[in-house]
Amino acid sequence: MILGGGHPLAPPPPSVPFPPESHLHVRGPAAGTLGMRCQVTSLNDVTYATPPRAQVQGAGPAAWNLYFSVTVTEPRRGGDTRPQEGREERARTYCLTRRQKQRGGTESSRATMALMGRVALVTGGAQGIGRAVVEALLRSAAKVSVVDINQNCGDSCKSELDAEFGGGSCAFIQCDVTDGDALRDAFQKTADLFGHLDIVINNAGINNEKNWEKTIGVNLTSVIKGTYLGLEHMSREYGKPGGTIINVSSMAAFMHSPHQPVYTATKHGVIGFTRAMADASVLGNYGVRINVLCPAFVDTPLLQSVEEEDNMGKFVKFKEDFKRSMDKFGVLQPSLIAEGMMRLITDTALNGAVMKITCSKGIHFHTYEPMSA
Repeated sequence: MILGGGHPLAPPPPSVPFPPESHLHVRGPAAGTLGMRCQVTSLNDVTYATPPRAQVQGAGPAAWNLYFSVTVTEPRRGGDTRPQEGREERARTYCLTRRQKQRGGTESSRATMALMGRVALVTGGAQGIGRAVVEALLRSAAKVSVVDINQNCGDSCKSELDAEFGGGSCAFIQCDVTDGDALRDAFQKTADLFGHLDIVINNAGINNEKNWEKTIGVNLTSVIKGTYLGLEHMSREYGKPGGTIINVSSMAAFMHSPHQPVYTATKHGVIGFTRAMADASVLGNYGVRINVLCPAFVDTPLLQSVEEEDNMGKFVKFKEDFKRSMDKFGVLQPSLIAEGMMRLITDTALNGAVMKITCSKGIHFHTYEPMSA
């Protein structure tokens, strides 16, 4: 079995026993109500994913993460899941993972060693996916610059992170990423404060079909600018030692989404731009790895606001189709996206990789057919 980056991995075990509930960690919109109060009625499929090869060698099958797609009977009031005559099951798909509790040289300790003293800049970092990534980086002993447009949210985020990780580990910089000068200043302030820059995560995004030009500005143009600024601060071309850039796209880039055509176009663009820049980095010997992450629906403030008419514009008439898509594909928690992000950051073999994260397959990579004449 080959995963992104060309890593040869041991094949999964031929059969997987149904996982005991005590070993399941629920990811999804009902994380607070599932668990022992929810009856798992069928195991639909299993997908295997693993840490980078260096973390797997010699560890055996126990090092694998298993992603389960299951059908559940949601509890009635009081958490009662006993069968009820004439009652139809409501089937939904949730993401579940089972992990080895002790690995001997754990993934988190390896990430801490790799990232200790590194400096990261995360746009859209005060909430949602960005906040989860910031916390993962801080747990790995990195320094982080949280760049976000929301002043109140950013101030609150900074206070909470200081309380948990100690002062001096992170900074908040208020910035509208569509303002090129402000974005450049945010990069420079980060370098001035922490001394250098090693990791750039272009995560800021919106979904507004009514103001579609702003959607292009945030989702695509700012990613391009953020990538170029990251290269100025990290590339060997500028006399720097190198680093890594991760641009956030979406599974919308692989789907036809009638309720969000411009959002879809921007996410297609992020993938194309990132892969082209990854090739440019190799040809130019920049020393900067550039990858892209494509999550499916994620439980964030952005997702919660998408259905509003002010965001969907004339496509609000397709709102029910959007809801059906969420029911079909499930909703991820930001913590799983942060897990994928940390793999892209720490696996030095990955460049030009397109990581996909879904409920049905967990963390995996998109593969492309070789180009032919």
